[in-house]
Amino acid sequence: MPDQEERVGARIASNRKLAGYTQNGLAAEAHVSLGAIRKVERGERLPTHGLLIAVARALRVTVEELTGQPYKGEKPSDRRTHAPVQGIRTAVRRHDLPVDWYTAPRPVHELAGDVRTAAGHRAAAHYSMLGAMLPGLLEELTAGVHLTSGKRGLRNIYVRSCAKP
Repeated sequence: MPDQEERVGARIASNRKLAGYTQNGLAAEAHVSLGAIRKVERGERLPTHGLLIAVARALRVTVEELTGQPYKGEKPSDRRTHAPVQGIRTAVRRHDLPVDWYTAPRPVHELAGDVRTAAGHRAAAHYSMLGAMLPGLLEELTAGVHLTSGKRGLRNIYVRSCAKP
């Protein structure tokens, strides 16, 4: 079984390739040394916290994605259970991005319907269905709030969706 250094390095290499970076390109984008990237990807050393943060930012992923946390089991059911968590984390982290980052959300009545559906999944303890719809819904609601500042309808739906029952 590979040790933690190799797994983190393999995740960095995989994400780097998916993003279209060479090792040199990632090092430049993350403002870290090429040697550090090479050694971490080969599993010769553990990445420092600073390197993880810089690489994650450059690759537009989270540190958790690179380190594999929360550590998941190897069964397919474990992967299904944890799959939505990363999307939810990503949506929450993007809540304060500039307005030009977002695309226009669907009409308010459609979003309201999805909020009601999500609340129904939560009430019925259908967490896998809730987890599958939450990342997109959170991003769309956040976009709606940012893009419609001053318009009460969407802002009220967003506030109600975040309120405790």
